[in-house]
Amino acid sequence: MTDLLVVVPTRARPHSVAPLLRAMVETCRAYTTVVLALDGDEAPHRYDEEVLTFLTDAPAQARVSVYLTHQPRRRMIGTLNHVAAEAITNFEPRVVAYLGDDHRPETVGWDAIFCDVLAETGPGLVYGDDGHQHENLPTAVAASVEIVTTLGYLVPPQLVHMYCDNYWLDLGRSAEAITYLPEVHITHQHPAVHPGGMWDASYAESNAAQRYAEDKAAYDTFVTSGALAADVARVRALRQLP
Repeated sequence: MTDLLVVVPTRARPHSVAPLLRAMVETCRAYTTVVLALDGDEAPHRYDEEVLTFLTDAPAQARVSVYLTHQPRRRMIGTLNHVAAEAITNFEPRVVAYLGDDHRPETVGWDAIFCDVLAETGPGLVYGDDGHQHENLPTAVAASVEIVTTLGYLVPPQLVHMYCDNYWLDLGRSAEAITYLPEVHITHQHPAVHPGGMWDASYAESNAAQRYAEDKAAYDTFVTSGALAADVARVRALRQLP
């Protein structure tokens, strides 16, 4: 059993894995399990080398466990939902989190803080400051495992890449179930906002104008169809709210 399960969908960025794992080891203080979820047909050995380096160099007292899974291509949200469901069964976490391979935790004990907040507030979501969106959007988020198992997903499967953070914010606020912690820093090193960030083919695909438009349309339909309201009702019921 683990305190926090962190699912990291990744594609064509083995160079991002080592600094992410180093940041996790330096900052994690709970029992945290990281699942690197490769999305697609690229050679997994490129990631194996980075993970092996991490495992070799990690201090003996590190509480971070790392697993690598290679998935057929489902795109980011499809991979996140699929791997989270499997990992919940395998690791029985209290809390499930999403981080991108371009997030870097900076606050020591951030994982324990997230778990403690959710233990105090009851089933809900929590996020910190990503250095760009701040309170406006949870670009990295943690959720009580009961929410994921009740809804059947961490993100509506109608989405491909975008608008997951909009969903988490709308769900959390409407259900009175989200906490923003400005003192917890998990920097988002996306090249659109982070100095020195480099665009690659994966960013170009996922940030294309068509991707934004299609995911916006899908999320708008999700909202207007009543599906968001249904999710809100389920979370409010978990929290024993009317």
